[in-house]
Amino acid sequence: MDLGDYFMPLGPGSDIVNGFMKQSLDVLPVQVMNLGPEDLHLWKDLSQSKFKTTAFVSTNLTPRDTSLPTPERYAVVDIPAQKLGLKKNLRLAFLGLTNPTQVKPNAPFAAQDPIEAVAKIKPEVLKKADYLIVLAEVPKATAIRLAQDNPEIYAIMMVERSIIEHVPEQVNNAVLLWSMERGRSLGQLVLELDQNGAISVFKPTRVVLDATIPEDQAFLKREKEIKAQVPAGAGH
Repeated sequence: MDLGDYFMPLGPGSDIVNGFMKQSLDVLPVQVMNLGPEDLHLWKDLSQSKFKTTAFVSTNLTPRDTSLPTPERYAVVDIPAQKLGLKKNLRLAFLGLTNPTQVKPNAPFAAQDPIEAVAKIKPEVLKKADYLIVLAEVPKATAIRLAQDNPEIYAIMMVERSIIEHVPEQVNNAVLLWSMERGRSLGQLVLELDQNGAISVFKPTRVVLDATIPEDQAFLKREKEIKAQVPAGAGH
């Protein structure tokens, strides 16, 4: 899954960088991606592309231009029962939220209040899924309110744009997790289930990546080839 802002904003070299980023979705197993503010200018192109596994979602964004397709409000991922030792599949619903203040006035999308958007779609989602997980670019206060108002939410994953590394927190039934936009931390959320398939334990962990991890030489070679094609000054 991805929390959003996967693509580079419009600027020098953005067409080249975003071309490679699109190609990466045919390689990386990203099943669900929240549409972030920096992804919106590519939505028309993304909506017409065929990706192997990636579903783009936004629970609170609606196109201003009626010719643009509306993103799916949520995505349901089925985890096969045999993988978990259960009698039936585990159904996880992923919602995608964007902070309305991050959406520019001239953006091709209008943003609804995240609290209202979740309340509106929740009855429909709960008919199709066992648990709700939110991928969000929202302030902590909004995440806390979401968790307090919606006991069906079991995890809220957010983007942290500063250098602060937040410790996961429990609010109501939800675990609040942060992923740094740029950093050396790799996050993992382990869910332990009881015999009925209910989530009994959350184990959020963080691993700091360092120089002891061996480099993939083939990847480094490809990275150099890509950088050689990107104009100076371009970057995400």
